[in-house]
Amino acid sequence: MVEINAPISPEISSVSCPEIVAQLRNQISAINRCRNPRQEQGILLDIPGLADLFPQGQLPCGSIVEWFAEGYGTGVEVLSLQTGWAACRRGRSLVIVDPLREVYPPVLVQLGINLKRVVFIHPSTKTDTLWTIDQSLRCSAVGAVWSSLESVDPVNHRRWQLASECGGTLGGFVRPLKARKEPSWSEFRLLVQPMALPIGETGSQRRRIQVTLFRAPGLWEPITREVWIDDPTDRLPDLRRVETPKLCLQFRKTGA
Repeated sequence: MVEINAPISPEISSVSCPEIVAQLRNQISAINRCRNPRQEQGILLDIPGLADLFPQGQLPCGSIVEWFAEGYGTGVEVLSLQTGWAACRRGRSLVIVDPLREVYPPVLVQLGINLKRVVFIHPSTKTDTLWTIDQSLRCSAVGAVWSSLESVDPVNHRRWQLASECGGTLGGFVRPLKARKEPSWSEFRLLVQPMALPIGETGSQRRRIQVTLFRAPGLWEPITREVWIDDPTDRLPDLRRVETPKLCLQFRKTGA
């Protein structure tokens, strides 16, 4: 163990600062050449309409995606979870950070997500939530991290972006529409809005939504596509957790 107050060895003291910086830069470059998650094959999106928003229908590994929507019932949870599951190839897991315990697992099964490869984390504080997301994004065994977030400060947002690049993990965060004004380090930002069904599609189990990509590398103006998704809420309760009914017991007081 090296002591903090130990004298500097003659070998180190004889090397100039620029030379030390150059040596460290070469060592870091050598480490990055060994494994760069950003150079891996992109995440193939098998969702018609949504895939058209990205080059070759793929998302780069190690990127942060923010999904914005106003209120519930827009389909933003379905799209974001399907995108996150697409990143969980080669046996990698999907981590769902859900402090409020709102995600309903049976609906994930209807979306084709294997619950054996889903990790549910329910932090009790905001600090734990921020830390959990950071550590999960850094884990190479995790394909994607999903969470629904109200507000995120720029420091933690930047930390997540670096953690995502380090682990090659996709970060998918559902945000309220008002959070668009917050500073962000995400590479991709999308707006999800519900659309009316065409005439004759009243009883359909499919949902029609509009997705607008308004931030992406090299994007000059927003791109909008129409996306159709299956609606599992027609067969199961909503993706948001349904309150478990309380068991009410009535006791009758009897005389001796």
